[in-house]
Amino acid sequence: KLKTAGIKPEVIETLYGLGYRLGAEPSKTADQPSLDTPASVPVIPSRSSARRQLDVDGLVVVERFRSTLTQRLQTLNNALRSLQDEQLTAIDRQHAISEAHRLSGSLGTFGYAAGSEVAQAIEYWLNHQTTADGTILNGNSTTTDPTESFSTLLTQLQQIVAQPPTLPNILAPDTESLESKDLPNGNARVLIVDDDPIALAALATLLQPWGLQVTCLTNPDRFWETFTTIQPDLLLLDLEMPTVNGIDLCREIRQDMDHGDLPIVVVTAHTDPAAVARIFDAGADDMVSKPILGPELVSRVMIYTERAHLRRQVRNLHQQQTRQWQHQLFLHTLTQIGVWDFFWECLQREWYFSQQKKTPLSLMFCGIDDYAEFSKAFDRQQSPTDSLHWQTIGSALQDCLKSSDVVAQYKEGKFAILLPNTALRDTLPIAERMQQRSPICEFFIKVLHQTPVLR
Repeated sequence: KLKTAGIKPEVIETLYGLGYRLGAEPSKTADQPSLDTPASVPVIPSRSSARRQLDVDGLVVVERFRSTLTQRLQTLNNALRSLQDEQLTAIDRQHAISEAHRLSGSLGTFGYAAGSEVAQAIEYWLNHQTTADGTILNGNSTTTDPTESFSTLLTQLQQIVAQPPTLPNILAPDTESLESKDLPNGNARVLIVDDDPIALAALATLLQPWGLQVTCLTNPDRFWETFTTIQPDLLLLDLEMPTVNGIDLCREIRQDMDHGDLPIVVVTAHTDPAAVARIFDAGADDMVSKPILGPELVSRVMIYTERAHLRRQVRNLHQQQTRQWQHQLFLHTLTQIGVWDFFWECLQREWYFSQQKKTPLSLMFCGIDDYAEFSKAFDRQQSPTDSLHWQTIGSALQDCLKSSDVVAQYKEGKFAILLPNTALRDTLPIAERMQQRSPICEFFIKVLHQTPVLR
């Protein structure tokens, strides 16, 4: 269409199997000003560059959608034939239901609003007109073919998708509605959990050009492993997923002491009152219905990520003040580090968190070599500098640790150090730094490492 309207052919470049993109920039002439940016000046993504990136990436997403559409329709056709032959297995039935559910969410996004409704009807029919073992209910009715409804719906769906897909609405955000929005600072992290790779690709393609760090997860069984690594500012959850659904994950997050206030937005094609009630009863902050509109989603994501950033700042300040208060309350007189009772309480808490989140936990024991001789030397002098030497030892330990690590003295001259979210390979360099930082004594150090497993 652009070429017909008179645009130069070299402006549009064909990507075979993918679509089209803008051609390479023409070479500069003497009359053209230089657009080179000095290396010392950072390049900040603009709204126009974000929008151009959306156009290019959107073509790739459309092509991926087309390739999976054929496979999903074939899955539904196979399920229909198996039903007609009375050979539909429980696994094939569940697979067909999952594919119908994914189609109901993605078809509307790619311009097939009517197709989304038909896919929902197919999903409903498979759920309510067949049993778990693939038997058709009401098989003795007057209907000649008990699968006639399914067959009719599938025919309608195939006719609808015969037309080529359009650039998704989700990838065409309204310029005016987003022009006034501030772009994120580049540190906002978003975790999207959805078992549909096409839905993930569409969401990521929309959000990434706007300065968001997006992580996609198709396997909800790996949620906590990914969650603890990413530490997201916002969570986007699909409602219906295999093994673990969005409602269960939402409840788990709300019960977590460290992340209970994390913003959660549920993305779903189910907008009936019962589904909406379940979503908000589980603790979700918001929900977005499929098909998704780009401006609506981007606006909400920006609001929630900014809110999460402010919450994190307040929480970190509160935790820092709490730790300072606890340390003052449970400090050893000489070393000015925690006492054993405080350490034991922290150990029990971190062990529980490690079991729940399946994260590593390391425990380090260290002590002063020739402690008896070291102690006698200071006992003989009985000078005011004795406490200063002990405080220097405590500082040497604490300066090598993170704020989340805990150190305490459990015997005279012996110390225990708790290292949450720390693997063995990261613990050994800490031990080496402690030995180097101690100015008045030599440490012997023993490291224990454990990754707790739920039983």
